[in-house]
Amino acid sequence: MAVSRLLSNTAFLFDPQGSEFFAAVAPPTVSLAVDSGASAVDRLTNDFTLAVTAVSGATVEYSFDGINWSSTLPSSLADGIYTIKVRQTLGPDISTTTDFTFTYDATAPNPLTVALAHDTGADATDHITSDSSLTITGQENGALVEFSIDGGTTWTTEAPAGLAAGAYTVLVRQTDVAGNISGTSSLDFTIALVPGAPTLALAQDTGLSPTDHITSNPVINVGNLITGGTVTYFIDGATVGVSSLPATWLDGQHTVVARQSDTVGDSVDTTLTFTLDTVAPDVLEIAFVPDPTKVLGTSGYSFDVTGEETGALVEYSLDGGNTWTSTPPTDLDAGSYTVTVRQTDLAGNISDVASLDFNVTDTPVTPVTPTYVTPFERTYSDVGGLY
Repeated sequence: MAVSRLLSNTAFLFDPQGSEFFAAVAPPTVSLAVDSGASAVDRLTNDFTLAVTAVSGATVEYSFDGINWSSTLPSSLADGIYTIKVRQTLGPDISTTTDFTFTYDATAPNPLTVALAHDTGADATDHITSDSSLTITGQENGALVEFSIDGGTTWTTEAPAGLAAGAYTVLVRQTDVAGNISGTSSLDFTIALVPGAPTLALAQDTGLSPTDHITSNPVINVGNLITGGTVTYFIDGATVGVSSLPATWLDGQHTVVARQSDTVGDSVDTTLTFTLDTVAPDVLEIAFVPDPTKVLGTSGYSFDVTGEETGALVEYSLDGGNTWTSTPPTDLDAGSYTVTVRQTDLAGNISDVASLDFNVTDTPVTPVTPTYVTPFERTYSDVGGLY
């Protein structure tokens, strides 16, 4: 009966009936040289080369049926699942076998089919779109789909998105779970961004409210324009558009329509209505009106202002126009004054000023005492008595 003890990859057998030692070889370890599957240990590969750890000098042999052995692997295999037996021989000694099961898949998947998800151009097949979303068909179960828009130099699993307007070629491929890469498919398309609405705004809304669209300055700022787009303006109901806004305008109300169009003819309109008034209002007339029933200096006077435009802002100044207030001066101390008055119309135009010199005195006006006569008053005559 032989007794064995293991040293490295060789088992040494001792025969107690004799004095000889002889060696038996341990089974080799086996793995895939390239585990090309999704996991490095899933034993799924497109390369059936094996990595075998054997005793130095030993011969490694392979068998698919356990009967026929060869020191070389076959040059090719059909796709499928295999269990291969591996052993090593060293001289007359033959190890026990190591069984190794793996899946071999060397067939590249079919090229994918790629199309625009939404062809938004004038023709549903013109490959012009505002949406770069793609529809992919033909993907194998578990396959990795990749995209390139630089001719295949770089690949990404993210489909192209957020592209600027322009012409593109996208390449698409898939890699199956064994690592086989399909041929590439390509799609040529043009991104034509749907234009956003242009913005129209008065450069200066000079009216009494900053949003009343009343102004003395007809300059209009245009914004939110797209690259490659065109803007056409329609003014005051015109049916024929112009490519630019006029430099001069007549006073009055105007309506401007700005139409922004992209490279495939999609368009969107924005409308601005405003009132232009560039004419300053007339000079006001002002008069000093004393109040004879009050002591001057205690609001014993007022000002009569005429010529005011409807809605205009009337302002007064007592310091020669350095400061202005919409409240007429009241409760002044006795003295001589000059009041200046102006008006600002709804469009912000300011009139020339009118001035008035006036005096304030603290001497009250003496009221007049009325004389009353009693009707039918009777008196006595020196000669005639009562009559």
